[in-house]
Amino acid sequence: MRTPLVSVLLPAYNCAATLADAAESILQQTLADFELIIVNDGSTDDTAAVLDDLAARDPRVRPVHQRNGGIVNALNAALAVARGEFVARMDGDDRSHPERFAVQVAHLRAHPECVCVGTLFRLMNAQGDITSVQNPIRNFRQTNLNLLPPHVATLPHPSILLRRSLLQQLGGYRQGFSHAEDYDLFLRLAEVGPLGIVQQPLLDYRIHAGSLSSSNLERQVDSALRAWLCALLRRQGQPEPADPAQLPLQAEALQPLLGDAVLAQAVPLLRRYRVAEALHMRVGQAQALRAMLGLLCSWAARVPAWRDRRYRHFGWVMLRQTVRVLVGRV
Repeated sequence: MRTPLVSVLLPAYNCAATLADAAESILQQTLADFELIIVNDGSTDDTAAVLDDLAARDPRVRPVHQRNGGIVNALNAALAVARGEFVARMDGDDRSHPERFAVQVAHLRAHPECVCVGTLFRLMNAQGDITSVQNPIRNFRQTNLNLLPPHVATLPHPSILLRRSLLQQLGGYRQGFSHAEDYDLFLRLAEVGPLGIVQQPLLDYRIHAGSLSSSNLERQVDSALRAWLCALLRRQGQPEPADPAQLPLQAEALQPLLGDAVLAQAVPLLRRYRVAEALHMRVGQAQALRAMLGLLCSWAARVPAWRDRRYRHFGWVMLRQTVRVLVGRV
């Protein structure tokens, strides 16, 4: 088999209603030199039948059927059989624009220092109608862990394209960061080089009724915090825990681990801040405003920490976000 230029990793779980549409958007790419690896992760609907039909119609579709193991297992299963120079991500309920791969490959060719490139996106509803378009990002900031809250350069995960050798070198996707495996990947990529974004909406991201639920909100926030803490430990030359999910998020337990009293005190506040941010996006203004005001009171009560510049900056960020919530800005 000829080696393709791009390997597309598409984990599929119970997405029979949208999988054909998502796959067709890949099969219509203007850059046609790719393989589409679709991992049916133990679906209980008709995903397997849809996948087999796609593979029968186009030899570029490579089906993988496995028992349900979650998105990390599915992504790593696809990566294990990928052959392309580049790896692209895709989800079974989104849509890629025809020129996406051509534009992204050209970007990485022109910017060899760039380790990963994503795109802007359009939001669509469950029926596939476009509801909004992401504005261009004038200044795409790189990861800076010296700030509080830390700034982590992230990209729309289903839109990314990167070199397969680098993703394999980093160990692929990692367990222990439930609902934040992409955040952990972006932190590890930032240790190698800059991330980039194409200032074009080349992905249509589907919002389902269930995707606005806050059922996994706190688990996602905790996983992202633990990914950040692991990045801090790596930067200090310390080993990461075998199971990141066991990392404590309480100040008393974190202080001896981090060797930084102010940072340890800030972690529980940062957790509440991230939850408040998510509430604003998913639930609404009133609940988010109550959370932000309570958080500002907790921040102000830690008077000794005010001497730390990072802690003062955190207060300013929270105050600014509170004003944004108050005036109804997302």
